[in-house]
Amino acid sequence: MNVAAIGGAFATSTPTYVPPAPPPDPKVTDAVVTTIQAGTFPGPEPVGAIAYQIQQQLADPSLSQEQKDEYVAQLVDLTHSPGWSTLDNGKTVPELVQAALEQVGAGDGSDEGAALGAQVADAIGRGADSGRLDVDDLFGLVDPSTNAFSDGARQLLSQVTDGRMLNQVAGRLLDAARAEGYDINAYENGPAMLVAAGDVANMAAAHGVPAAANAVVREIGRIEAAGPVAGDMGLMDAMMATTSTGAYSSLVAPDRNGFDVLAGLVNAANPSAPGVQTTTDSIFATLVRSGHTGSENGAGLGELGQYFNTNLSRLNESGWRFNSAEDARENLVQDFVGKILLDADYPLKDESIAAIGNEMDRLSAQLQDHALSADQRLAGATGLGELVGSVTGGANDFFDSSKESKDAKIDAIRFFSDKLTGFVSGKAGPAGALIDAGVDAAWTAGSERLDAGIREEVRDALGAFYEQSNQLRTALGEMETALINGFDQRYVEHVPDA
Repeated sequence: MNVAAIGGAFATSTPTYVPPAPPPDPKVTDAVVTTIQAGTFPGPEPVGAIAYQIQQQLADPSLSQEQKDEYVAQLVDLTHSPGWSTLDNGKTVPELVQAALEQVGAGDGSDEGAALGAQVADAIGRGADSGRLDVDDLFGLVDPSTNAFSDGARQLLSQVTDGRMLNQVAGRLLDAARAEGYDINAYENGPAMLVAAGDVANMAAAHGVPAAANAVVREIGRIEAAGPVAGDMGLMDAMMATTSTGAYSSLVAPDRNGFDVLAGLVNAANPSAPGVQTTTDSIFATLVRSGHTGSENGAGLGELGQYFNTNLSRLNESGWRFNSAEDARENLVQDFVGKILLDADYPLKDESIAAIGNEMDRLSAQLQDHALSADQRLAGATGLGELVGSVTGGANDFFDSSKESKDAKIDAIRFFSDKLTGFVSGKAGPAGALIDAGVDAAWTAGSERLDAGIREEVRDALGAFYEQSNQLRTALGEMETALINGFDQRYVEHVPDA
């Protein structure tokens, strides 16, 4: 194949493009050369010009899908193609092509832009699956030496299904982050690179290879344990603060920001791997308490919900605390209810309500099982008090802190309460049996004195759940003094002072 030279107004730079073996398709070569030339002509937007040409070439009806896939593959090849001279605009062709693909992946907020990004991502996925693209090619898209933020390029990797390839790319990004450093005050891009590593590691884990996700989580744990990375800012906060697209787009590709990537890591990493679960708990706690919500589609919140639902029994254990707690009395279940579960954008409400109802059943069965030791039954009562108190306190926190209107907040709490009580009553399990026993009991629970710090509007909105929690206390009071005392001891930790 003859070398296709690109000259014209920038002939002094004389960059060249040599298509790869096997013998090239002339139509694909012409499309690639036309695309490259768009970025070498005079003008203020060489990256935008290349991105526009990508759109035009992929819309060309004279090119088959196979030719379009090869066209995209050759552009990806170019991102790490050596030996190019610097153009008069100060960039090399590989840098311009990489930046244009980054822009395509991030999109422009329009349906057309999203469709173009999806078209390129699909082509890259097919190229990786067929072996046409290798690890070096995929890394060329996200190479942090020239694309530290890479959210758009990572979006273009979203259709790659080879977990081993993605795992290797994530490993290279992790190595680059470590080498760079994490002090954003010193203009080090390590936090952004670690977001990139975590994002690709999440993709690898989704296709059966969690090794890189484990490694990224361990790196976060190692750095967080060493202290702040910039002033008083910890690494996770730096990862969320440095989410950006760099110079070529004003948008962040969906699900590629620091919050969503960190949220994905808590489920992508293997909790049985050494040094993982303690850090994923800490990541979860920090994100719940961060005030961030991630992408508008709620993907990050959904990842946090999946972690909550899977780990509720352990997270509800009495005395479980993390340094990110705003108040020493608050546990993470309360914070999750108040900051995430009642949020209008949270996508897993039904699943989390079921998780809470099932845990109430498990603890109710434990405290009523006379085959267990007294300490085990007491642990069931204290756990139930912890959980019921967390729900009540979380609703109160939501009412105090949410920026929604008062009516919207009351509606959200009432909806949640009705769903939870309906689940518990409909299941007719051990918690339901306790509630029924409390209805028939002669003993008066006296819950009002415990709940004086809960806003009256919240008590009214909690409605049936509030009544059922009082009936639970009444039933425990009929059973054993130790059980009601254990329940109350944990419950009151979540109730504000009157």
